[in-house]
Amino acid sequence: MAMPNPNAVGHEDNRVVRLSNRKKSALRIGGVGMYRWLRRYLFEGAASWFRYLAVRFVEDPEKLFFSLYSDALSSIEASVFVAIDLPVLPVTRWAAERSGAALIYDSHELFSEQELSGWEKRKWRQIEKKHIGACDQIITVNESIARELESRYSVGPVHVVYNAVRLRRDSTRSRVFHDVFGLSPDAKIALYQGGLSPGRNLEALIKAFELIDTPNLHLVLLGDGEMLRRLKARVDRCRLRDRVHFHPAVPQDVLLSYTAAADIGVIPYQPTCLNNLFCTPNKLFEYVAASLPIVSSDLPEIRRIVQTHDVGMLGDMSSPRAIATLIDGALSCPDRLESWRLNLEIARKILCWEREEEKIASLFAALTAVSSKVASHNEARSFSS
Repeated sequence: MAMPNPNAVGHEDNRVVRLSNRKKSALRIGGVGMYRWLRRYLFEGAASWFRYLAVRFVEDPEKLFFSLYSDALSSIEASVFVAIDLPVLPVTRWAAERSGAALIYDSHELFSEQELSGWEKRKWRQIEKKHIGACDQIITVNESIARELESRYSVGPVHVVYNAVRLRRDSTRSRVFHDVFGLSPDAKIALYQGGLSPGRNLEALIKAFELIDTPNLHLVLLGDGEMLRRLKARVDRCRLRDRVHFHPAVPQDVLLSYTAAADIGVIPYQPTCLNNLFCTPNKLFEYVAASLPIVSSDLPEIRRIVQTHDVGMLGDMSSPRAIATLIDGALSCPDRLESWRLNLEIARKILCWEREEEKIASLFAALTAVSSKVASHNEARSFSS
């Protein structure tokens, strides 16, 4: 069970159940659509107020997501149900209990600690507290979130499974951005890839390119999202069309060939909430998989990976000037860049899905073993009676 993904590109596993489009959910789906429209065409504050008013006065968020998903789940039988993120945990718990199945909670972020109103945070914490204890296994994406969940709800152990990507066999760099945007052969590329969403410090990243000193350095934003129009308008206002380029999202199976066309990968996120402070965004592992040196804000879990493997530079990215200084510093020493790339050749074979999926397989095997013992015990009791 997973949240809707309007930015998905390509095909998805048919075992993933997302938001139902049935007629009885039309009103609620319309509300979700309105929220996205407000984020895309007006401003984040309007969308936040719409979301707050909807969940506070129109429909309780737990009931809302139950209504959106329960029809899709009512006919599904499985031995294990996995709730991907907090909004779908209650309805996935219902489906698991209905089927006598095991329940895994896969928390991809600290959902209740996003940039939400105080009331929304309290409500989501109540929902998480109500249901997390019913889970047979709990997974999350990094150590900081794991320890926070264990401490907050007295559960555990919470298992860490990185959102790594499969090992890219060919680490050869490509020239796709040079070809698409007609750049000179000696042009350098700073890449941001992922959703163009509010709260990711992207306007400051663009404005930094008014201040960059590195010659012939271009910024490529690879992805789609609510802020695309606003960011393009920012580029026009800053007169940066010749240095800042937009490329639409590409399917996951070809993404890393684009990632490998850059010189550095940028993560400018700011610790505006606890969820952002503890983040390990997918792009972090995609940069590693493509052997792309990382330039990032100094956040604890990103620091754990970048410093452990010595694959990039961390620092202040809180303003356009700070971002420009950090990027210029990262590109100022060719020998250091080459050292990072050599380290990335090792790191990408460690921080890959081939290793992380072994953890998932072990968790499922443990659940299957327990279920088999319970079933055998019940059969024995039934026979003896």
